[in-house]
Amino acid sequence: MAEVKEKTIQGILKTERFKAVWGADIDGDSSVDYLSFKEVPTLAENLESGDFVAVEGKQSGGSGKTLYVKRLIQHRKGKKEEKEEKLKEAEVEEQIVEGQLTGFKVRGIVPEKPTLEVSPFVHPIVSVEKIVGAFDKFRELKAKILEDDDYMYIDKAGNWYDGKPNKEVVGQYIKKTGWQKLALALSLDIEFMGREKHFGTDKHGKYYVWTYRYRISHPSGKYVITEGSCSSRDSFFGKRHGEIIDPNESDIMHTAQTVTINRGVAILIGGGVSAEEMMRQQKG
Repeated sequence: MAEVKEKTIQGILKTERFKAVWGADIDGDSSVDYLSFKEVPTLAENLESGDFVAVEGKQSGGSGKTLYVKRLIQHRKGKKEEKEEKLKEAEVEEQIVEGQLTGFKVRGIVPEKPTLEVSPFVHPIVSVEKIVGAFDKFRELKAKILEDDDYMYIDKAGNWYDGKPNKEVVGQYIKKTGWQKLALALSLDIEFMGREKHFGTDKHGKYYVWTYRYRISHPSGKYVITEGSCSSRDSFFGKRHGEIIDPNESDIMHTAQTVTINRGVAILIGGGVSAEEMMRQQKG
């Protein structure tokens, strides 16, 4: 099996040989002839011949001469007539990439002058138009794949309905089936990280709390780790007609799991509060 190496490469783009596969001017590192953006194709959307790029990715050993790009560290628009501009060759033993120290050797090309500017402001890394367009597409996605049965609805009196009722409602919240559809449509990975059961006591005696942890991630590298809990004292399961009861423990575990996953997906994609969590907050 060919050895896979993590590399950081910098250079001038030449020609897009295939879709999202660029030839690059990488002096001093003849083992890399091509940069493939096929794993994260959105990184290649604004690239043009003559642009300077610094990228991080993986390269198989042996005869392979393609670097499979995972991250675009730096991108500077170039002038086509200056495509052959000579750049200073650099060899760096250690380099900080987005806050993480990497111990591999970096051999590539860096510009004569720094291309990163320090700004006192936090600002978007893409244009406002692209951001607005992305949110428009997200709203369109929800409208097309989510159905009435993927929502819980609440009326003025605080009554909840599974599916849209034939009466006026004041709010609607996405429930588990909806979050599952969005996670699938957006290629999110849902990774179980652990669960714990803790015990406590109150004036009614002993109770327990189940806590779940999940890691929700996107192919772009963005991720969130969330935690959710549910107690045997939860008013939705642990009370009946105002009296404390002993609930079905599987209901408590399932609710803690559902709330955790829903919350993680919602945080990652900017989707709001889930129906299950909202119902519990209201009944609590």
